[in-house]
Amino acid sequence: MTGYSKVKNTKFVTPIGTPTQVDGGRVLIERLIHLFKLRNRIELADLIGVTAGTLSTWTTRQTVPHELLIRLHLATGVSMEFLCFGEGDQNQDVFAKSYGSTVPVYKDGEAYIPAEVAEKEAMFKLPELEAFSIENGQLVAEAKYVISDNLAAVIGIDVIAADKAIHDDSNIVFINSKETTPTYGRYLFSIADIYQLGELRMLPDGHVYLFHDGEKYPINPATTKIHGKVVSVLESM
Repeated sequence: MTGYSKVKNTKFVTPIGTPTQVDGGRVLIERLIHLFKLRNRIELADLIGVTAGTLSTWTTRQTVPHELLIRLHLATGVSMEFLCFGEGDQNQDVFAKSYGSTVPVYKDGEAYIPAEVAEKEAMFKLPELEAFSIENGQLVAEAKYVISDNLAAVIGIDVIAADKAIHDDSNIVFINSKETTPTYGRYLFSIADIYQLGELRMLPDGHVYLFHDGEKYPINPATTKIHGKVVSVLESM
């Protein structure tokens, strides 16, 4: 039996192929107020980054803010079963995944970060990838991306190997700057300080060539610098 057939014919607690009806509106709002031990909707709105008017709209329309449920689960560790349906422990610990406070800690009159907090901050801090575009042959810094290992696995990119991202048309390519010896693949390189992405190959004659539109062009190592290899591509739909 193929993987598709096995999954297709398996009964799951939550059906895979149909939308799940989860709690929204007033029920969800009151659940979150109870969960975080808040006094009212105003505190909840401030906590989750929306306005009181937004909560009123959720109540009227029985809105289910799916992104918020995912965010709260990732931030606190509170189960999705509880957030979506109110099932399970009604007094879950929302601080289980916390690692510090925004309220400064003072010692001898000076603010400091306790060692255990600093250790946890380092543990939870995600690596940043600086993103560039190539404009008129020059690298132009655009943004910094923070991508968790879990998200990287879902979308199929290798952020462990990558240390730089390049906007290439409507796609994002991820570069490993340590791979500077061209063998076979797509590379970020510059010729006379003009940057570009292209397919490079080392052929049996020991020389490296740029392949483009069915043609190959020899690379002059005196004027060409390899800045890294493309290890993953995130394509837009």
